[in-house]
Amino acid sequence: MAKITKGTSKAVALQHFTQLKMLLRKQGLLYLDIGRLLKIIRDEGYCQYYGYDTWMEFVRSGEITIPQSTIYAYISIYEMYVMKYGITLDELAEIPWDKLQQALPAVRRAEGKKEVDEWVAKAKLLSRSDLGIEVGEVEPINRAKTTLVKAFRCDDCGKLRIDLDKKEICSCS
Repeated sequence: MAKITKGTSKAVALQHFTQLKMLLRKQGLLYLDIGRLLKIIRDEGYCQYYGYDTWMEFVRSGEITIPQSTIYAYISIYEMYVMKYGITLDELAEIPWDKLQQALPAVRRAEGKKEVDEWVAKAKLLSRSDLGIEVGEVEPINRAKTTLVKAFRCDDCGKLRIDLDKKEICSCS
């Protein structure tokens, strides 16, 4: 790892950070595209053209070096968020796939696109542990000095609104 010295430029650091963010976004687009392709191969039976009798035989063959659970997660994410609810790839690419998968049970219970959009916002903004609490996977720690902050998408402007009592917000700075 390079050491930061007096000669290290803030511009160089910004360039590395920007490059990292760009690569993470590409990674997000890749898992969505992989999910799309896996779904097509499964649904159209294309694996039979490569000598596999069934989809499961193809998945278990190891030819695609992705764990079986991840294959199904990528497909489920693509089917639910993109195909069923029409959420754009650009919006989803900014969210790690495991957080979208973590929110899937709640998305499946959702009663419409507006509620799904709220879950997408939560997946983007909340930590994995807070998202787990929201989804109902885990119980909050009783004595923890934390407050769960709820974010909602504004119907008028489309930006996020934080639902928090003003008495709870620090005004020290």
